[in-house]
This record gives sequence, C-alpha cells and structure tokens, in this order.
Amino acid sequence: MKIFKPVKLPEHHPFLINKYTNWYFSIIYHARSKDLQTGYYETHHIIPDCFYINNRSKGKNPGWLIGDSNSRDNKIKLTADEHFICHWLLTKMTNSEAYRKMEIALMYFRRRGKQIVWSAGKYKRLKMAQSNANKGMIRTEKEKDHLRKINLGKKQSPETISKRVESRKGYTHSEETKRKIRLKNLGKKCSESKLEKLRRYKISDKNRELLRKRNTGKKQSQNTIQKRVQSRTGYRHSEETKRKMRESKKSKTAI
Repeated sequence: MKIFKPVKLPEHHPFLINKYTNWYFSIIYHARSKDLQTGYYETHHIIPDCFYINNRSKGKNPGWLIGDSNSRDNKIKLTADEHFICHWLLTKMTNSEAYRKMEIALMYFRRRGKQIVWSAGKYKRLKMAQSNANKGMIRTEKEKDHLRKINLGKKQSPETISKRVESRKGYTHSEETKRKIRLKNLGKKCSESKLEKLRRYKISDKNRELLRKRNTGKKQSQNTIQKRVQSRTGYRHSEETKRKMRESKKSKTAI
C-alpha cells in the first residue's frame, strides 16, 4: 500500500502504511483545497508539534524530528470535527513513542475528570458554542483586575515574540474587521498615563529612516486632506507647546 501524500514528509516520520494514514492525508488535502477563511476553524499541525526536537515543551518532552513545526507548510485550517477526526486517526497510524504522544494529544479532546470521548459532531457544536459565547464578551472590573494580577510581570521569550511576528507577516484585516475596529474606537480617549507614554516615546533613527523611505512619493487623497484640515479647525497650541516650538526653531537657526 502506498501513502497518499499531499505534503512532503520529513525523514524518519513515524507514520505507518495503512488505511488510516491515507484517510488522514486525504482530509488534509481536501482542507487545503477549500482554504477556510470564514466561519469557525482550528489550526492543526500536519506533522504533530511534539514530534519535533524544538517543540512547545521547551526541552521538557522533545521529539526526534529536525525542523520548524510552526512553518506555514506544516499548518492547516480545519473545521472542529475534522480536527477531532485527524487526532483520532493519528492514534491509529503511529506506534511506540509517537503513539504515546498522540494518545496524550487526544486526551485534550476529552472532558476533564471523566473518560468520556466526544463524537466529532458533539465536539464541533461545543467549540462553535464556545467561540460564539466569547464574541463580544464584556468582562467585569473584578475579572479584569484578576487577569491583570495573573499576567503582571510576565514576559514573553524572544522566541515566542519572533514566532508571533512571523505568523502575522503578510496578514491584512478584511474591510469588515476594519469597520468593526473603527466603530469600537470611535469617541475613545486615551488615558493620561497612555498619553504620557506616547510623549516619552522616541522613534529610533533606523525606524525613522524606514518610515521616510516608505512614505517618500506618497500622495494623500483630497478626501484625506479635507478630513485633516477639518480636524484641526479651531485647534490652538498650548503655551507650553508654543514655547517648545520657539526653542526648537532657535536651535535650528543657531546651527
């Protein structure tokens, strides 16, 4: 039997040659062809993350494969039921250490404290309900304060930051998302502490040069110019700002 392979498999992959392996890669192939962009979906590692040496366990439970499990080629968007089925199939197409890891992964789809496995349909309904429940959720001040205390002082590792930046490259918001962001921020005012941070913030010479290159030759539309003019109508600088502008002008003249 030959394995149906819509993706390039790494050397020393643990997949058995059986019908479950073919079913698994068939789901991956069809998921790639439809390319989910809307609705509820979940991200799945085609070659499981735990099979790689540099996985999310940060050395506590390393695998044996060399490479990056978070590369774009190794990620796929699946519906909730497809995701459940794929993890079930992975327990049928592996053995030894790989099988043990896949059994543990499948346990995350079980109800905590009870050995009850959800069906694919039930799992899908649960995850979609959870997703819908979280949309537009407004947290109380008590909840916000609790989350603030939990995360206070926490710092992400450079590796995590790098991965997050890499995953967002080339991503653009849809027009609908942009509209929602505009409506959400309409009429909002920055707090004094945030304004103070913005005042103290200094752009590095490198970033200033990048912005200069990016904006060179760009022309604003008449609509944008009109909006800017209207927003500044009636605006007056404070005495402190006027003093700073005078000092800045004097120093430039002296040079």
